[in-house]
Amino acid sequence: MKIIRTAVKRPVTIAMFILIIIIMGVVSLTQIPIDLFPQIKYPIAVVITNYPGVGPQEVEELVTQPIEEVVATVNDIKKITSTSSEGSSLVIAEFNYGTDMDFAALDMREKIDMIQEYLPDDIKNPRVSKIDITAMPVVELSIEGDKSLNEVKRIAKNKIKSKLERISGVASVSVEGGYENQIEIVVDQKELNGYGLAINHIANLIGAENLNLPGGEINNGNKKLTIKTKGKFKSVEEIKNLPISLP
Repeated sequence: MKIIRTAVKRPVTIAMFILIIIIMGVVSLTQIPIDLFPQIKYPIAVVITNYPGVGPQEVEELVTQPIEEVVATVNDIKKITSTSSEGSSLVIAEFNYGTDMDFAALDMREKIDMIQEYLPDDIKNPRVSKIDITAMPVVELSIEGDKSLNEVKRIAKNKIKSKLERISGVASVSVEGGYENQIEIVVDQKELNGYGLAINHIANLIGAENLNLPGGEINNGNKKLTIKTKGKFKSVEEIKNLPISLP
């Protein structure tokens, strides 16, 4: 009742209060910034290392495990996961929320630099990157057609990708999906036992032979030519004719 009596007795004062509230609302609506893409920081950092021409098992033993061990010594680590594939190693470090990721990434780089001399000479320098949600793809396109999946992927990779990359504002384009060619090698277990061999020996032998390795440089006049030994298999026949060393 007091509010009603005050409003009746002092109409000018009440009108001024209402006017002030309206002005504050208009100013707030027009001046307060609205970020449609707010900065969201995830406490995750990754270490990417390329080791061209080397099989997953060798990458795991020579690259991934040493990096995992040294990254585990960084403060505020919550969990470490890794993936080793042919020619590359990926180590993912998840930190506790609230961790200063700039400092954590710097600490990871320093730790990895300490073991650089113990890593293989042929690897490229490990790259430490923080997960940035704003760097994720903002557009995904699905491509289909009446051709085979391999042909559709070839068209997307060789024709469509290059045209999308030339569009102003596009940072990068990647092609995912499709089939990857794969050769299945079936061995006779009895024959292996007879020769005193294990399946791991065959797998390591094939991985070690299926490599393209640098062979140094030679001088040709005033030019330097880089030599590369090509050892990657080009046909199934080359795999069938691969010599197998016996104990």
